[in-house]
Amino acid sequence: MVLESSLPLPTRQASDSSRSRAARWLVWSVLAVVVTVLAPTLCSARVIAVSSQALMFGFLAMGTGFIHKHSGLLSFGHAVWFGLAGYSVGILATFSGLPIELAIAIGLVLVVALAALVAMVIMRSPGIAFSMLTLAINVAVFELFNRMRGATGGADGFSIALPETIFGVPTTSLQSPQTMFVIMGITTIVTVGALTLFERSHLGQLTLAIRENPERARFIGYDIYWPRVIVFVISAALAAIGGLLFTLYTGFVSPEVLGFMTSGQAMIMAMVGGTAAAWGPVAGALMFFLVRDRVTFLGDHWMLPLGSALIVVMAVWPTGLVGAADFVSRRIRGAARRLHG
Repeated sequence: MVLESSLPLPTRQASDSSRSRAARWLVWSVLAVVVTVLAPTLCSARVIAVSSQALMFGFLAMGTGFIHKHSGLLSFGHAVWFGLAGYSVGILATFSGLPIELAIAIGLVLVVALAALVAMVIMRSPGIAFSMLTLAINVAVFELFNRMRGATGGADGFSIALPETIFGVPTTSLQSPQTMFVIMGITTIVTVGALTLFERSHLGQLTLAIRENPERARFIGYDIYWPRVIVFVISAALAAIGGLLFTLYTGFVSPEVLGFMTSGQAMIMAMVGGTAAAWGPVAGALMFFLVRDRVTFLGDHWMLPLGSALIVVMAVWPTGLVGAADFVSRRIRGAARRLHG
């Protein structure tokens, strides 16, 4: 007690606040895991199948949202890393004769290494120039894989020769919507936790400071180039993980996953969900896929109600679902304080 009372008040308050945040995060994580495990028994097979794909594309949305939050830049081409991961694993597994586990490891390393090389070039470009470069890269890679019929099957894509087991898990289980939903849900929870810890780390705080005022960060002695490169590589790795899991789930890959429309949809997911919290883009992806599934009867016009919903959400809640959740949470805490006060 003596030692505790001798601590400066701000330090004790900061420690209490940190413990409180950790406790809340633990509670929400446990609740999320429980919901993930129980959902396949509580929801219809169609909802689980749609949600499984939403969580895979949620990684692409997380990558898009991550680079926007930590660098203030909009990427119009993150589908490149999503699709390249699938193609890398598919080509290695089908044509090289490597074990699928080794093909997965090599494929991810190749995609992340390529992302690092690209980042070292384009992260020097400001604002709109960066966005246009990502768009140009997206279009170029799409056209390349769309025309390489020998290795990629061209516009038709190709089926991947998957073994009976992957990392000891039966391939049929990985391609089951119910099993994949649980795998994706737990993977997403772990990833959101890791991104939250990154944001609270020194490097995460530095990237946010650089985003807000790069000149001031440079003036006080920080290098602003390499932290931005790291942000790009992490965001590309997130997209690549989603692309890899989507490829294993479908056993098929085509240029569609590399298209500009895929990048654009990921941006919509990130903006609807909000980028202020790591879980925001995932929530946006779930909303996007579930709404799209409900309006498929409109055929080619399914984007009309989705676009209208996007306008309404962004007009009412410019910070997305994260902002809406924060508003509701503050109102509930305020009401609770008034009741106890």
